[in-house]
Amino acid sequence: AALEFIRITGAEIIVPFNLNRSVLAILYLVGRGEARKYSKRELRFLLEIRDITTVSLSNAALYERLQAMLFHLEEKVKERTHELANAQAQLIQQEKMASLGVMVAGIAHEINTPTSVVNGAAENLSKNLELIMQNIAQRLRNDTFFSSMLDEVRRVWKEPRPQLLSAIEKMRAVRATAMALHNKGGMPETDARMRADF
Repeated sequence: AALEFIRITGAEIIVPFNLNRSVLAILYLVGRGEARKYSKRELRFLLEIRDITTVSLSNAALYERLQAMLFHLEEKVKERTHELANAQAQLIQQEKMASLGVMVAGIAHEINTPTSVVNGAAENLSKNLELIMQNIAQRLRNDTFFSSMLDEVRRVWKEPRPQLLSAIEKMRAVRATAMALHNKGGMPETDARMRADF
């Protein structure tokens, strides 16, 4: 292949530019002919050109590789920075949720504690009222008016009732109790209302 190249080009001198066992380029000279040979000085000059050019080409190749590595490294740094930012955002969100959970648990405890006390007191009052009504019923067995009044209170007491009565619901319940007292016991309506409101 080298002889064919010399024959085609008519090259008198061929200077290969080698790097790591690879031929990067070839410098060849033509046109001088047999009449004038190349001096040692000219040959040394060609070798210096070869050495300087080889180093320059090597540096250019290294520079390109370094640029590619730098670009790759910058991309990796951006990717890692993005991952770290996401991880930090997740940690902050988890910390917020943990704080919110602690706060909600504290609020629930603060609400449940008095609610439990109120529920316990309401149960206690309900049992005591039931005992009082039984006691009154035993003592006033013979008094028909009070017996009928206690029966009506028991009936109203047993009815399902909302936790809190609005003013309108309370007024309706008072009227219903007053009318029942008036109809059953013959009590005047104004007295029945006063007793029912109590």
